[in-house]
Amino acid sequence: MTVNNAFPVTVSAVMKNVPANSVLRFDALVPMEFLRRLGIDIDAWNSNTIQTFVQLHDGAAAAAAGDKITQLVRNRTLGAIRSDPEQWKKIQTDPEARRRYESYQGPDFMVKPVPDIRLFGYFGFNRNDQGIKSVMTFSAIALFVLLIACINFMNLATARSANRAREVGLRKTVGAFRKSIAGQFYGEAVLTAVLAALASLALVVLLRPGFNNLAGKMIPLATLFGPKFLLGLAAVTLLAGLVAGCYPALFLSSFEPVKVLKGRVAGGARSSGLRKVLVVVQFGLSILLLIGMGVVSRQVDYMRSKKLGYEKDQLVYLPLRGETPRSYAAFKDLCLRDPRIQGVTATGQQPTLFSANSWGADWDGKAPNQNYLIGIASVDFDYPETMKIEMAAGRSFNKEFADDNGRTFLVNEEVPKLMGHTAADAVGKRFSFNGVDGTIVGVMENFHYQSVRNSVEPLAVVVSPRGFGFAVVRLKAGDVTASLDALEAAWQKVYPLYPFEYRFFDQDFDQMYRSDERMGSLLKIFSALAVIIACLGLFGLASFTAEQRTKEIGVRKVLGATASGIVLLLNREFVRWVLAANLLAWPVAYLVMRNWLRGFPYNPGIAWWLFLLAGAGSLIVALLTVSLQAVRAASSHPADALKYE
Repeated sequence: MTVNNAFPVTVSAVMKNVPANSVLRFDALVPMEFLRRLGIDIDAWNSNTIQTFVQLHDGAAAAAAGDKITQLVRNRTLGAIRSDPEQWKKIQTDPEARRRYESYQGPDFMVKPVPDIRLFGYFGFNRNDQGIKSVMTFSAIALFVLLIACINFMNLATARSANRAREVGLRKTVGAFRKSIAGQFYGEAVLTAVLAALASLALVVLLRPGFNNLAGKMIPLATLFGPKFLLGLAAVTLLAGLVAGCYPALFLSSFEPVKVLKGRVAGGARSSGLRKVLVVVQFGLSILLLIGMGVVSRQVDYMRSKKLGYEKDQLVYLPLRGETPRSYAAFKDLCLRDPRIQGVTATGQQPTLFSANSWGADWDGKAPNQNYLIGIASVDFDYPETMKIEMAAGRSFNKEFADDNGRTFLVNEEVPKLMGHTAADAVGKRFSFNGVDGTIVGVMENFHYQSVRNSVEPLAVVVSPRGFGFAVVRLKAGDVTASLDALEAAWQKVYPLYPFEYRFFDQDFDQMYRSDERMGSLLKIFSALAVIIACLGLFGLASFTAEQRTKEIGVRKVLGATASGIVLLLNREFVRWVLAANLLAWPVAYLVMRNWLRGFPYNPGIAWWLFLLAGAGSLIVALLTVSLQAVRAASSHPADALKYE
């Protein structure tokens, strides 16, 4: 094959497809040496742009390996300085240079297991530990929903304990032991959980395509029938059955035969108190999920609407491949002749996500123990103008100044902070970084060159035409289609052998926050499910309460009570429970969501009205649920109520 119309290569092997859940995604592999043919220096020891994988011997400690790599790079850097006659001479004659040489420490390297890369944050390229946070969050939510269902089972089982009291009393009279009766109730609960598990497995199989689409995952059907998954499902099913059946089994098996057979069931007040506590707990969990859903939705909206420090609308970028960077100047000139194109510049990295950083930056007065990773990017002239980045101090790159072509820097506002200067004072200062010993000519206002999930970090950019990998074009506002047609015409004229491929900045930012949006969508479904399950239990309890108070309702109606008064009477007790659930859930929700928001350097905080909204919503849903039974009980005829026994 010929790659980029310039490099002949031979296919030496065909690999099996990489699994869908791997972080190592690629279409083809080429040797590292191939980068030299692209003009990329792979011998630089001060760059942090390439992920390196090492294989340790069996039993080797990762921490010790990291220390050895740290020392290796440190010795190699110092050795390179000693082997450079010019640098070594300066060190011998310049006290400041000698001091920096003798105090040089270099970066610290860490070795992380490859399986941890996907879920756990690690230093360098992807410091985002959102993976494991999502797994833990949804595991906790699933546990909440399951616990709410278990609470329903316990509530309804104990509420209807009187219906099985005679059975328990009779079995004990004929010789049954308490443990055998408890075992029966445990068995009934576990059997119910097993039937529920089989039904849920069938639902998962049916809903899997929709879930994959919603979650952005590709969970194969075979995973659901793998031994690990089935063993996990069996363990959860058994645990759910035992948890749900524990109190009914212990409570019902404790009945005394004599009292039961005489019609006096012991423990009624105690079981009633427990039911109240369980209702409070399950509604508290539901309210917690509702508040969490609101906080996540606000955070996603905040990140999407946050000002980036540049105007991303009408910005597109095009990859420059093969020999296309050589003709970039002609392409830029042709584009700027068209009034539908407002600006053109170029970058060495994907312009929406500068990921390269390096250490070894130096400036006059730098303390010996200062060692920072600073972002680095190659850009073209007109970069701030095309991106519409405001200057905090100094000037932008200018072709009229010869040194601006690879000898001067633009930095963001974080770099002067590291230097101990204001933005204005940093302009004109010596700045040596990534092999360029130059000066800072301008300080750009901070802008998000990475995801808003990360705080703005120090960044230095330098004009380096050899490193261009992407053309960045600002289209004229209005008729975007016509502007794209003009851009395509210019591309086809300069690069007829390369496909016209472009991507809007907006598309990349949508992709960045898609995982958060998916989390918000799943959280909405979980919250709705939790509320529905809680309401099912409340509906059952309301039905049981109305049945237990049938005679009381009949007497009240005979004495002149109105239907609305009876509905209010039956609702009052449940309203107190839901209000208590709010008072318990609010502080817990605040602490949990405050801790979650700490993972975002920029967040809108927790709005107080979210708590009121969740509380009012839970109260309204509870009232509607209970009122369905209350209205039916209140509308019954008094004569039927008084003779129902």
